[in-house]
Amino acid sequence: SSASGASCASALLPRRLYVMPPFLCPLFSSLDRPKQRSHEGSSAMSKIYIAGPAVFNADMGAAYYEHVRRLLRVHGATPLIPVDNEATGAAEIRAKNMEMIRQCDAVIADLSPFRSHEPDCGTAFEVGYAAALGKTVLVFTSDRRSMREKYGGACDAAGMTVEDFGLPFNLMLCDGAEVFGSFDDAFFHFVRQCSK
Repeated sequence: SSASGASCASALLPRRLYVMPPFLCPLFSSLDRPKQRSHEGSSAMSKIYIAGPAVFNADMGAAYYEHVRRLLRVHGATPLIPVDNEATGAAEIRAKNMEMIRQCDAVIADLSPFRSHEPDCGTAFEVGYAAALGKTVLVFTSDRRSMREKYGGACDAAGMTVEDFGLPFNLMLCDGAEVFGSFDDAFFHFVRQCSK
């Protein structure tokens, strides 16, 4: 979305079934998309921070990041990707990622289920940090069902209540705007907003 803060869909979200790792879905979403004009609109020269758990899969994550780099550069945008930082140790990695977020014009975050039904907690932090800075934040997920659909009812396996707002994430990650089904969808929405 063009508004700051995390994006989230309303209760009437399409059920999406998938068999590939969430961060690979974007690699296939633009195969049938008409070719776009290079450097379209004012997205040219925008710096976009790429948040998400793809960093934890060395092989498939590398393919995802290469796809993102190509797509953004065709449109004149600069990808800011955490794996491009030269850093060692937790404190330095965290500091450099946060500096990238401060430098960016927008964040596109993968909030797909990670090690459970929930998004990667590091990505969730980055979304909140960017929102607090007033950055444009767009999010996507491979599973846009509501939380109660994902957990199968009003309580999870541990007996904890599952919130019932018809949202795919905790309400603190949502601002009422659209949640996208892939990185490509989120990015092209950003391009269209920049062109207005």
